[in-house]
Amino acid sequence: MSSPVYYTPDSFTQFRKRKARFTFSEVHILLDEVRRHRKVVVGKYNRGVATDIKKQTWATITARVNEIGECQREVMEVIKKWSDLKCDTKRKVAALRYGKPANKRLRARLSRGLSQTEKIVMQILDMEEEDQPTADFGPVGDDEDVQEEEEVELDMMEMQGSPNGLFLSADTEPAFGESDDDQREDMLPRAQTVKLSEDRQVNNGVQKQEQLWPPVKPLGSEGNTRDCLLQNASLSVQEQHTTNMLLETVSRSLELLSESVQQLVETQQEFVRESLQLQRETVQVLRDFTGGAIALMHDKLNGRPPV
Repeated sequence: MSSPVYYTPDSFTQFRKRKARFTFSEVHILLDEVRRHRKVVVGKYNRGVATDIKKQTWATITARVNEIGECQREVMEVIKKWSDLKCDTKRKVAALRYGKPANKRLRARLSRGLSQTEKIVMQILDMEEEDQPTADFGPVGDDEDVQEEEEVELDMMEMQGSPNGLFLSADTEPAFGESDDDQREDMLPRAQTVKLSEDRQVNNGVQKQEQLWPPVKPLGSEGNTRDCLLQNASLSVQEQHTTNMLLETVSRSLELLSESVQQLVETQQEFVRESLQLQRETVQVLRDFTGGAIALMHDKLNGRPPV
């Protein structure tokens, strides 16, 4: 189901109705398909793969996502969702690995700090086998991976664009689950990416040679990043300690509640036993009284003179 297009009465400004966010099932179908076709769609493995094959593979993945989703997704949506998942996971892995004194406990730390979805993304990118912390050298992952996927996204945009080049087609949604301000801000990086792509085509090998060497970051910004990461790590540890204390308090409260319930049950059982004993004694007293009254009546009847 394509997103409908609306026009204002006095202009040709185009508005698109935003689609729903990706569901849990859609995300996991996407990850399964990317894992299955990672030799084609992941830049770390798809060196030399033709662009047409990449487009066709992404279209196949989108069709698989649409089979279980209520909202029909576009190819650009699926590519952007995978890119977001990958970037978020890389940032979190970099934050977790930064400043780690011993690498032998890295796997255990990552397993505690990452969600199941992020672990699947790590497995797809083969990031578990990297033992050295990479926060000192920029973001985790290959720049060529992002570059190749951006080229595929640009090709998709050209394929789905309108003839006049002013508006995107009605079936194309630049972002999903975002506000209009976020969509406008997202257009500037895309325009810059188009310009970079044109520069690469003009400069050929010179541009690629320059990309092999990452820009040197100023020492001040690196120090600020390190302080920020250390502060975030300290806050995370404090939050974890607070959470553990709260869990211990809840556990103790549940134990006390269980003991109180057990005592209440025992008290009720004892009360029931005492009540039954009192009932038995009452029945015995009534039985003795009734037997005595009957015997007395028999004696009186036997002692009367015959009529």
